[in-house]
Amino acid sequence: MMPSSSASRRPGPAILLLAGIFMAMRCAAEPIGAPVEFSQKIKTGGRFMQVRLLGMLRLSNTPVDGLPANELSGLAWDRDEQLLYAVSDKGHLVHLRPQFKDGILTGVEYLHAYPLLDDKGLRLKRGLADAEDLAIRNAENGRHGDSELVISFEGVPRVERYRPDGTWLGEEPLPELLRDKRNYEGRNAELEAVALHPVYGLLTAPQKPLKTDSPGLMSLYAQSGLQWQFAPIDAGDSDIVGMAVTPKNEVLILERRYRNFFMPIIFAVRRVRLEEQPEGGLLTVEDIARFTNTDGFQIDNFEGLAHQEGNRYFMVSDDNNSAIQRTLLLYFEIEEPAVSGK
Repeated sequence: MMPSSSASRRPGPAILLLAGIFMAMRCAAEPIGAPVEFSQKIKTGGRFMQVRLLGMLRLSNTPVDGLPANELSGLAWDRDEQLLYAVSDKGHLVHLRPQFKDGILTGVEYLHAYPLLDDKGLRLKRGLADAEDLAIRNAENGRHGDSELVISFEGVPRVERYRPDGTWLGEEPLPELLRDKRNYEGRNAELEAVALHPVYGLLTAPQKPLKTDSPGLMSLYAQSGLQWQFAPIDAGDSDIVGMAVTPKNEVLILERRYRNFFMPIIFAVRRVRLEEQPEGGLLTVEDIARFTNTDGFQIDNFEGLAHQEGNRYFMVSDDNNSAIQRTLLLYFEIEEPAVSGK
């Protein structure tokens, strides 16, 4: 007897098994992080200035969903999803799951990658895809699936909102000063850093001072138009490359001082308090840590900074898709100076 048409279409056990294996392979996370020491002198767990080093990974270029986790220039931690998002200069989002042991970063899994799309659902064109930094909304409200990513761009200076799958949600309004390309020192000196502040809302900063800025000072801008300034490490060669907000509403600034290959390269985590000048003005800046290659730190082009929980943070380097540079993911904790007894 011939089998019924429904029976002839029913997959057998072997087909079901193969399909299950195939789906498991597609969903399997790709481990891409190998532990490396950040300092030749201070081992993981040790302290330098006001930070305790909690592990660093070198990330491989193994692609997931056809896209590698490289040229990463911005980070954001999603507490509800327990995911670390990263944005690439090439215009795509990376989903990472860090792994810890006894509070030390020991590995990371690469889960997914999504191209950033425009308002028509098409992948961003090359001149529009230079994503530089990342912030996140709805990351710790106890609900899954409602996270919203806020991304700053160079090329056409702007800040836009995205879903974690790369779907475009809208553009953030910015002061006219920041929308006009003529105010920037160049294409590679546009909107580099972005953060979300509970009092002042969206904050952003260009990599280099605007042509309209006070000589020798760096600036932070609020969406409202407020502007704060601070003195950089080097008025001629410093860049703002990343930004994060602390649990106390302070702003951490990741500053890079690079002059040339033969001079010391500095990456500094610096802290300012906007309430010091609530209507904008000159801020006092505090160095939390200054990492210099000549002091034994294995640094690369760090550009992304993100708060995780408590006083712990991630920092990532942009390898510029270069064979001689590395994608490094650093994990550290800020430890306040001990208060002397009375």
